[in-house]
Amino acid sequence: MADLPARLPMTPGKYYLSGESAGGMMVETLLCQSNTIGDTITAAVDILGGIGADYALGSSCARSNSVPYLHLHGIEDPSITYDKRVLVDGVNFLSAIENTKLRAQEHGCLPTDAGPETLEADGNLKCTDFCAKAEGKPPAEICGIVGAAHDTNHPYAGFVYEQAWKFFEQQAQQKASTVTAPPCSAAAEQANNTAALPQPATSNKTAGAPNPSSPPLSLLASPSPSVMRPTKQLPSSPPVHGPLILVVIFPGTSVSQFKVKYSSKALDSVSSATGLPTKNITVTYKPSGNSTTNSSSSSGASKA
Repeated sequence: MADLPARLPMTPGKYYLSGESAGGMMVETLLCQSNTIGDTITAAVDILGGIGADYALGSSCARSNSVPYLHLHGIEDPSITYDKRVLVDGVNFLSAIENTKLRAQEHGCLPTDAGPETLEADGNLKCTDFCAKAEGKPPAEICGIVGAAHDTNHPYAGFVYEQAWKFFEQQAQQKASTVTAPPCSAAAEQANNTAALPQPATSNKTAGAPNPSSPPLSLLASPSPSVMRPTKQLPSSPPVHGPLILVVIFPGTSVSQFKVKYSSKALDSVSSATGLPTKNITVTYKPSGNSTTNSSSSSGASKA
């Protein structure tokens, strides 16, 4: 995060942090310990992730970053449970609700600052912002996905990513609206000073006439800070055609179960997100836990 903006075409005010499952745990860890995240990113979304209780409540997470936060989690998730703690590989994980309440506490919000639970996205989400009543505090919101387990394809492929992106856009717009522009009087004075400067004469205009390249008064006095900071247009990246190889792990799911339940959904979801045809995507499935140790590879949405 310290050097990426200098190397990539990134837009200030639109740096987002997100991860799914173990990637969601990465989000929690960065929010706990990163020295740059709090001053750099616009918002964070944990999708189906979590955090260990001892780590979250210990000294490692003592200086946590306060940024707009959303936790998207399946209400029926058996892996990292929604409303109670669970032991995973010897680690006592906070529930998704407890995790989000801890985020709110790190924002400086009190238990009485929590808003009501609301149904959103056509009833597919049950959402609560635990900082809703705390003026000036960033949101610490959890949205439980109704009827979903540890699954990003419920109620349809791409749903959770749509919700994450919606949250990111809302926070970016809110951050942009709170940027303070120069006072109009100061901007007007700057414009007057610019207009008063002598302009060189050319064969195409009369000496002393305003310089067409100088911004007009209305532009300099505009409350939009982006107008006064023109951005450099960067060339677009060439399209990516693949091939793309995915390695998929579903704890406790056998190869046969994966073929029936998830294979086509995984291919369709990735194809939709990347624009790649499914024939250019190969899925390699690696079971874990108590399921069979055989793996299965496929190309195209109809195979597994």
